[in-house]
Amino acid sequence: MLDFSVTEEDAAIRDLAHDFAEKEIRPIAPKQEWLQDPAERFPWAIVEKASKLGFRTMTVPKEFGGIDASFTAMILALEELAWGDLGVAIIFSTTLAKVKRIARLGTTEQKEWFFPRFMENDRYVLSGATSEPAHGTDTFIAMDTIQLNTNAKPDGKEWVLNGTKHFINNANEASLYFVTCTDLSEKNLGGRTVLMVPRDTPGVKVERVHEKISQRLSNNAEITFSNCRVPIQNELGTAATREAEVLHFAMEHNVQAAAMMLGVARAAYESALEYARNRVQGGKKIIEHQAIGMMLAEMVTSLECMDALKFRVTWEAEQSRPNYDLGPMAKYHASEASIKVCLKAAEVLGGSGIMMELPVQKYVRDSLSALHYDGTQQAALIRVMNSLIGGR
Repeated sequence: MLDFSVTEEDAAIRDLAHDFAEKEIRPIAPKQEWLQDPAERFPWAIVEKASKLGFRTMTVPKEFGGIDASFTAMILALEELAWGDLGVAIIFSTTLAKVKRIARLGTTEQKEWFFPRFMENDRYVLSGATSEPAHGTDTFIAMDTIQLNTNAKPDGKEWVLNGTKHFINNANEASLYFVTCTDLSEKNLGGRTVLMVPRDTPGVKVERVHEKISQRLSNNAEITFSNCRVPIQNELGTAATREAEVLHFAMEHNVQAAAMMLGVARAAYESALEYARNRVQGGKKIIEHQAIGMMLAEMVTSLECMDALKFRVTWEAEQSRPNYDLGPMAKYHASEASIKVCLKAAEVLGGSGIMMELPVQKYVRDSLSALHYDGTQQAALIRVMNSLIGGR
């Protein structure tokens, strides 16, 4: 029988993240997200404070100075950070996920090179570069078979990397990119590889930062790689080790997305509930009107369902033989439910739901990220469908 209680250590991390979101993120995010210059918009002050509390480094192994926090603790922290601001949460989600990849796939030499640099610099954030103009959703459906246009070919002791990536989280601020590309070497012709590419590598160029209405504190950008020469030893993992963990990595990403969308939905629900308990219409508080009360009841029921599936998938991800099919289910359900909850919140507020001085309009905007973040909704359903066809 599943036990959804959390350890004291995990609860302490969750509570610290909630307190940080309430005191450090929420007072700043609503105004800062509308700064027009992406460099000024990126919340470095928040990132640095959160880093000093351990949120940037919580997945670093203990031998390198981290706390090697449980996956449950990571998910709980991301949910609370998203409750504060989705963009901030995505900055840390992207970084924490890549740290886990190095911890699992990196060689001893790679870890000894990376972790000291990462630990000593509060501004050292990471970026995963997979999506590109011709390949986005398809990479989530056929995770290890799509031939990406971005490619790398060995030349002596270096890879020569060429291509374009877009919609990349943290791309204009990251110190290190994890570039998924087509491997043109004779040993793996046409297969994929992942290269760790430092930001200052000659030939790396951030072309533009994409403007968007959601998660605005998390910058997304287009990057080009033009004859970038990357050391051979910067390849992360081997074809075999990457293939062995691709489903696990996808499952972890799915529940990270689900937890963050739950954080946004919780924030919207709490705003609507507070408003409904104080707003008076027709001689009584609007929560006492059945139309409003039933909407709030529907919202809180959705939150409980999201929370339960989040815990189930988080638990599965920590097992030796997890049910990987649950990952896309969690992503799909949380995304759909988050959008519905946020729209209901705006409806509860009536005309105030679209006013800039109240936060519900922000939650509605941020919830729309769910339609594509960590793959489209249709990609998630196709993965579930394929598991049904396969009889699992």
